[in-house]
Amino acid sequence: MKGILIFFCLLLLLAMYEVSVQAQIHSQEPPESSDPIAFDLGIRQMRMNMMPDFRYKYDDYLQYSPAVVMVGIKALGYQGRSGWRRMIVSNLFSVGVMTAVTNAVKYSVRRLRPDKTTRNSFSSGHTATAFMAATMLHKEYGWRSPWFSIGGYTAAAIVGVSRIMNNRHWATDVLAGGAIGVGSVHLGYFLSDLI
Repeated sequence: MKGILIFFCLLLLLAMYEVSVQAQIHSQEPPESSDPIAFDLGIRQMRMNMMPDFRYKYDDYLQYSPAVVMVGIKALGYQGRSGWRRMIVSNLFSVGVMTAVTNAVKYSVRRLRPDKTTRNSFSSGHTATAFMAATMLHKEYGWRSPWFSIGGYTAAAIVGVSRIMNNRHWATDVLAGGAIGVGSVHLGYFLSDLI
């Protein structure tokens, strides 16, 4: 419980910092070299130099792949951490937490996307979903073989990098989305264990 509280306090601090950074952008002050905005701009510049026309939609589907694998191997009878009911309850709690936190942050921070289409960039929902699904797979089957965890987190990392490559998110959006995804599963499983 203490770890969950620390996670959400850190997330709140990150969101408050993001709001202050957005205020700095609007005041046209140049970023310092250690400023996360300079970090984001550097990553974006590398993306623009190396692959300016990169536009692929595979991340829209890949984000769900760890969850599909988890349900598939459960359906095939492979013994996991939990039975069907417990797994579904834990995962529903996790999805609820992830969705609530991601949307609350996304629509309160209102960060402009790198492609300048909308103001809901921070944090990345695709990345949060991918890391949530990977952490669910890890919780259910990571104890059976580390390859389940490695595969799930690899798919999640590819989704995160793809969001940057597709010019839909800043790097810090993706980092925050990953943290929200992982934290929501830990909180979701903790809450379901209380029932």
